[in-house]
Amino acid sequence: EGEVQAALFDALGEGERAMELMFEIAPLAQSIRNNKSMTETSLRNIESGGNSGAAGGGQETLIDVDEEQRRFLREEAIEAASIAAVARAAAGMSPVDRNGPASATATHTVSRRSDKEAQKFAKKAAKRAAAALAAAKEAGDILDDEDLELIGPSKFDSDALQTEGYVFGSGGNIGLEGMTKEEIQEMQRRLAPEGTKQYYEPKGLPPGTEREYGPGYEMVTIPAPIRDQSKLHLRIDLDSAMSAQCCKAFAGTSSLNPMQSEVFDAAFHTQENLLICAPTGAGKTNVAMLTVVAHLREKGIIKNEKDPYAAYSHIGDDGGGRNSSSSQNGEGRKIVYIAPMKALAQEVVEKFSSKLKPLNVIVRELTGDMQLTRLEAESSDIIVTTPEKWDVVTRKGGDGSLSRTCGLLIIDEVHLLADERGAVIESVVARLHRLVESSQRQVRIVGLSATLPNYKDVASFLKVHPSRGLFFFGPEDRPVPLQQTFVGVTNLKDRFRREQKMNDVCYEVVSDSLRRGCQVMVFVHSRKGTGETARALTERAMKEGSLESLFITQGTERNGDAYTRYAERASKSRNKELTEHFYNGLGIHHAGMLRNDRKLSEQMFNDGAIKVLCCTATLAWGINLPAHTVVVKGTEVYNPEKGGAVDLSILDVQQIFDSAGCPQFDTSGEATLITSHDSLAPYLDKLIKAVPIESNFVKQLADHLNAEVACWNCCICSET
Repeated sequence: EGEVQAALFDALGEGERAMELMFEIAPLAQSIRNNKSMTETSLRNIESGGNSGAAGGGQETLIDVDEEQRRFLREEAIEAASIAAVARAAAGMSPVDRNGPASATATHTVSRRSDKEAQKFAKKAAKRAAAALAAAKEAGDILDDEDLELIGPSKFDSDALQTEGYVFGSGGNIGLEGMTKEEIQEMQRRLAPEGTKQYYEPKGLPPGTEREYGPGYEMVTIPAPIRDQSKLHLRIDLDSAMSAQCCKAFAGTSSLNPMQSEVFDAAFHTQENLLICAPTGAGKTNVAMLTVVAHLREKGIIKNEKDPYAAYSHIGDDGGGRNSSSSQNGEGRKIVYIAPMKALAQEVVEKFSSKLKPLNVIVRELTGDMQLTRLEAESSDIIVTTPEKWDVVTRKGGDGSLSRTCGLLIIDEVHLLADERGAVIESVVARLHRLVESSQRQVRIVGLSATLPNYKDVASFLKVHPSRGLFFFGPEDRPVPLQQTFVGVTNLKDRFRREQKMNDVCYEVVSDSLRRGCQVMVFVHSRKGTGETARALTERAMKEGSLESLFITQGTERNGDAYTRYAERASKSRNKELTEHFYNGLGIHHAGMLRNDRKLSEQMFNDGAIKVLCCTATLAWGINLPAHTVVVKGTEVYNPEKGGAVDLSILDVQQIFDSAGCPQFDTSGEATLITSHDSLAPYLDKLIKAVPIESNFVKQLADHLNAEVACWNCCICSET
């Protein structure tokens, strides 16, 4: 047995294959020595279990080294081909397309940092598979039908064998059908680029999807998902769930909706970090308010009405009508609300100020447009800011810094981590984690996000406990069901003709909604485009004679004077374009307008004085308007950094879609995306399958690392 083992190790090395053969051959070693009639041929067949034997025979005759080498090369080629198949599927590439993603759906998918990186890995895997196949063929081992059954059909020409690496299965799909789901996930985890954690099950188009082909376009309509009926009964009555003092912050709300009710205990009765992933309109702002009220109650800013001294709590040390201890810069007393945009920050300040006014809670805005003095910052209970502004504020350390007074950090639209601005959010959160570790005090983090496929990764980043603080709600939990339509306009070389076709499709969608008495928001991607689109809709309506019957309205107010009242205000506006479009029943809204004009457009649309509002994407972030239908006209957005047009990000599309059908205004919603035919499949792929958000911090690592070094938060290795 020792001689057999030595021979095997000499021939194959000390590996698993040698040990497997050792256990097969060792029991026959004695018979080999005693049987003088065994031939060399039978010795070579001993591995397969045949009756063989020989007289003594050298150790080298037990195993055919060349045969074993060919077998090893064959197995290596098969394994390399399988890895190439999974890599190609992970990159969204078809088996016959090695240059980039294809529209064909892949059998398996893997979370990745970027499509380009996954495609690059797939190409390398294909080259390794081709090299392994070439090595096997050079050794004289041509894979036969029996071997090919492992990963694909038996009939390939030599070029296909060498370039494709046997990635086809018996049904024409990518192979690996014999692997279990766990084996596939494990292989994909090994193939995933650095930094990825989760496996995400691919999705197809939902049942009921309809395709329609018209002159110059293709339309795909995805029906609204059916609401989850099992949770509709779950509603918590606020009067019985919290004190009368706390209920003052929820004036006008008698009970929580099912999503808020499910989160209530974790938000109001614990200090757990939270991540709430839910569609826009599901009520995430009220969840944030629950955590705010819980924090104010814990810090004594909201007094316990059962306290016998509560009647005197309004008399502070400074003699004013406010307890000064609640407004001083004690550690952990303040609440910081990070909103992604200044417009949303203004809305949050207005909403929180009105709701918390009965509790004497001071809410202030700290953005690029609104600066605070040190006294104002210290006297504020809640500071609403933007990621960039809070990043600058928290870089200034010291015992008296605002960052040390924060006890609750609320990050709205946390899915912006995938945006270029996401690096700032990561920097802020990382700095807060470091502060918590150094000061040994708790700072609660609450993240509010749209639906994400890799919400567990984001929860891990925010240090949210997966079972106590993580809540995920899918599209079926949206209070207002949303129907989605994707229109791909046939690629026309003439840009003017393509724009005209998009305007025609846009008019059809808008007019159809207006006939049903619904209001429409049309999103374009430039300030100039808002006026041009409004003008194109007006000209088409005048041509068909439907301008007055469809577009011009008299408002929805009971006394019917909305149109008249806003007509007077619109005529006084210095924006002549706004005035012109108002008389045609349309409005415009973009960041280049004066703030009063933007507010006027929002109010006119909200009161029904206009039925169609042409706007830019900034209006989609946080501002709720009664739009039953939203239309995204075109997806090309100018990127100054790249010096050209790029596709509208999937996060922006999701945010715009979520603007349709707000719960306080409607019971259903419709969203339409108009793009080029080439971009139709990628948008369908990403919106239906959902895109895992990935970190962008590495791209801005030098900037943020330099900031931390300048703030003495970290140093170079030689100084440690």
